[in-house]
Amino acid sequence: MPDQALRRQALPRPSRTPRLRPPRDPAGAELPHPHGHLERRRHRGQRRRLGPRARGRGSLPPVRAQPRPLPEPHLPAARTPPLRVIPRPAIFLDRDGTILDELGYLADPEAARFLPAALEALARLASTSLPIVVLTNQSGIARGILDETILREIHARMEREILETGGRVDAFYHCPHHPEIGPEPYRADCDCRKPRPGMYLRAANDMGLDLARSFAVGDTLRDLEAARRAGVPHLLLVLTGKGASTLETSRAELARIGARCAPDLDAAADIILGELAGD
Repeated sequence: MPDQALRRQALPRPSRTPRLRPPRDPAGAELPHPHGHLERRRHRGQRRRLGPRARGRGSLPPVRAQPRPLPEPHLPAARTPPLRVIPRPAIFLDRDGTILDELGYLADPEAARFLPAALEALARLASTSLPIVVLTNQSGIARGILDETILREIHARMEREILETGGRVDAFYHCPHHPEIGPEPYRADCDCRKPRPGMYLRAANDMGLDLARSFAVGDTLRDLEAARRAGVPHLLLVLTGKGASTLETSRAELARIGARCAPDLDAAADIILGELAGD
């Protein structure tokens, strides 16, 4: 028995595995683990570990798991540079007097009427790869004549009929403001009301468009002036809607900005398709 006791005492005591502690910077703050964030939250149901003073004499020492070796550092593969998105030119169209009959403040979706050959023109323009964007001043919203819901219904009805005849419109943008009339936020001196270029600039930003190679079609000087201020070079005045009177009263201004005239949207489509074929 004494020999056995001596042999038991002679056996070396197993060494304790040192506890890994998170590194600290010189100021004493814990640094994040090199392979992830330091996690201090306990999962639901996990018991709080008691310290040595809170444990009784007969409590077992805490089990210390052998730390896993850190994985070898992973070197990411060489990244492929992102593809550069090249801005595309677009075809910008006014709505009332260019696509639809000019009715003043259109507030009834059922009253919307396409101008002659407008649907055919949109179908021809849809054969190109260029986005087709409709931009329209709608101060009737500020005036209380219609609201945004009715406007969306008008555009949804337009889009259905355009699609049924082989055309498309990729986006509608509208300005609901008036600088002097209506409640806030519609009474505003905004940058989107034509002849200011805000709608063109926003569409270009949203859709990745190249304004410097784009086309704009409208029936008023302010339609084309907004496009010119945005940097659109190809300006076409249609003589539908208010176009004929605009030509009579603003001939010098139209010449100054380099606008060309077309009898209607179908004739404007001829010019646009001819320009694209020349490219």
